[in-house]
Amino acid sequence: QYQFKPLWVDGEEGYMSSEREGRRAAFTVRAFRAVIKVLMDDGHWHTLSYTNPKEWLGTKGPVVNDTVFDGETYDSRINDSLAGWRLPNYDDDEEETGKSRWKIVPDISYQNWSKTAKLQAQPIYPMRVQEIRKPVEVTVVGKNHLIIDFGANLVGVCRFLVPKGARGSNFTVRHAEVKVHEPFGVYGSDDDSYLYYWTLRDAKQTDTYIFSGRKEELGTVWKPKFTYHGFRYIEITNWPCNNGGEEDDQWPDHLTCKQMPQVELLHHRTDFPQIGEFRTSNGLLNAFHRMAAGGLSSNMNSITTDCPQRDERVGWLGDAGISADMASMTYDTNAFHNAYLDLIVDDLDEHGNIPDVVPHLRYGQNPGDPSWSSALVTIMYSRYHFANDLSSYREHRDDVKLYLEGLWRFVMEEQGGLYRMLAVGVQFGYIGEWVANVDADRPTITYTSVFAWLLALQKSAEMATAAGDEEYAAIFSKNATEVAELFTDVYFNNITKWFENQQQTAMALGLRLNVLSPEDATLASQNLYNRITQADGGNWTTGQIGFKFLLQQLAKYGYGNVSADLVTATQFPSLGYERLNTYEPGITSLWERWDAFKIQTKGMDSRNHQWSSTVGTFIYEMCGLVSNQEKGLGFSFEKPLQLRAQGCCGLLKHACAKTNNANGPLSFCWSIEEVNRTDVRARIPTGTLSVIEVPLRLLQQDADGNNGDSNGMLPLQLRMKEKGEVFFEGMIFKSNTTLEHKDVPGLHALAFDHKAAAIKLTVASGVFHFQLDEAQ
Repeated sequence: QYQFKPLWVDGEEGYMSSEREGRRAAFTVRAFRAVIKVLMDDGHWHTLSYTNPKEWLGTKGPVVNDTVFDGETYDSRINDSLAGWRLPNYDDDEEETGKSRWKIVPDISYQNWSKTAKLQAQPIYPMRVQEIRKPVEVTVVGKNHLIIDFGANLVGVCRFLVPKGARGSNFTVRHAEVKVHEPFGVYGSDDDSYLYYWTLRDAKQTDTYIFSGRKEELGTVWKPKFTYHGFRYIEITNWPCNNGGEEDDQWPDHLTCKQMPQVELLHHRTDFPQIGEFRTSNGLLNAFHRMAAGGLSSNMNSITTDCPQRDERVGWLGDAGISADMASMTYDTNAFHNAYLDLIVDDLDEHGNIPDVVPHLRYGQNPGDPSWSSALVTIMYSRYHFANDLSSYREHRDDVKLYLEGLWRFVMEEQGGLYRMLAVGVQFGYIGEWVANVDADRPTITYTSVFAWLLALQKSAEMATAAGDEEYAAIFSKNATEVAELFTDVYFNNITKWFENQQQTAMALGLRLNVLSPEDATLASQNLYNRITQADGGNWTTGQIGFKFLLQQLAKYGYGNVSADLVTATQFPSLGYERLNTYEPGITSLWERWDAFKIQTKGMDSRNHQWSSTVGTFIYEMCGLVSNQEKGLGFSFEKPLQLRAQGCCGLLKHACAKTNNANGPLSFCWSIEEVNRTDVRARIPTGTLSVIEVPLRLLQQDADGNNGDSNGMLPLQLRMKEKGEVFFEGMIFKSNTTLEHKDVPGLHALAFDHKAAAIKLTVASGVFHFQLDEAQ
């Protein structure tokens, strides 16, 4: 049984005429295209065909209205009239007229879009229910009026046991993320002040059930089939609290409900397996993992979307690209991301233009802002970076070249180069840094666009080289070198060592490109450190783009403690505040804006946005996967995996991170809870070489108290065990490098790195349990 919406055709494109100047336009074709095969009694498969139109009939079903944004209306009375339609020898005549209610289904295969559309099997995991949640609280707030809290902000629909109700009566279910609270209003001050609907904008998120009134209806199951919602709360009105009897209207106690709803939340998403997680000694970071993974999960329903609740829910490429790394470390997104790359290429035109939104409808421009459209390369690189998967690059190498040529042509040829663009005021891109915590932080839009362009060139050159694609590697590398020179000449002050507007985003982006000499990079990172700790009072100022790179660049240049402080801050606005505020503490999602409680953000304040999930990628680094963001997860002996007990940034007493690389499951756990002992457990996949760095705690303590000089604690007595067996015991001196040790299967080398004040173990694949004890 299928229900289809009316076709409002503009020419033959199959687009619906729109409201709000196109922002609510949608594909709404009354069409069904499929290959249908029937298993016959004799065991052979029979393919149904459309040779005789009179054999194909259709009629109006009980789903009388449905949209992704507005919800579904189900009329059970119509279902009654279709009783038995699934059975053989079904009599389709109406009792009243004796005529069939079923009409011939028209053939629309003559239309151009139908002729050119390619039918293929779904290349990704199907949508499936991941979790079933029962209400944590049900409140009767008025006559037949209830508020239900499911305890977490998720994506899906509600499943009801149908109560007793009078024929033709109905109940409605509105879905929302948040209860009304200050500064948005006073909860319960009137009948329309219980749930906060501003985060939905024009989306109604309302489902309606119309009763047939039959006895057989009672206790049946109803859930919407052709919509989904983003919500934690539902508001039910017209619920038959008094068993659907006539006395409902006279029921004296409006806060009593004799027939309470039997309802569950069905959370669904694309059914890819979860492969990654982390657990630490810091409860706030653990909460962030649940929130980040949930934000991704809620926005991966067949395609990647920005948010699941308001009148948007589209494939903004900025969100998709920024969160690709965290998605790759948390879920098996190989098929999902490859399929989405195919969709991006479908929207790539002959000039190399890619829109901001894929599939391109309702929002965004074409050509898109480079910080968004470069997701073609970003997602592809994520597949290579974390899974050694170059298949998407090999398949789309010409598409990458076409896209990058389009950016080059616009800047270097059509506009006469970056200098001329800036001189005459031509802007490259139109979005730039998005939802910045402080507006003054935003670099110029052209700055972020050139950054995205250069980073895409660098990543494309790396993928081409890894794929043995010498021709394209040479092209991408040459262009990257030229653009890098332009970028530093225009945007880096060689005297003051600042990038562009001297704010957090500009500095983090400039450092990420690795275009400075080591000396200049060190000085620029010091400027960034001073910017945060002094001028900005230790607070975030970045938005969506800068957020991804700021924490990593601070840690890379030795300011990991600042990164840790920023991540775990709890003042408003911050990630910690999202989790710990008393109004709406985050559990399974992250906000679109850290300042969502400001009244002026209404309508742009989603409580379930995927871009913030990128914080999870950095927390993996805090757990010890220190090379994951710039060097990947190590999938060959030429590209070893870098692991570090104590992680990148201090703060933690123990941590455990799990994910997969190209060769299989990877886990790294460590603890420094015992005095002068470091405990390390690692599972290294087959074919992977890893360097495990174990900082020497006594040397760290000595350096902290002696302006970075740890020589006072040398020589140092060490004992090292693997699975309880001592394999090294002795003194280490400043002159030590390689340490002689007993044979340990899989241990290739043991060394003391004085500069890093750490022991380094080079290990191949296997399962290891190391213990390191220190004494002076």
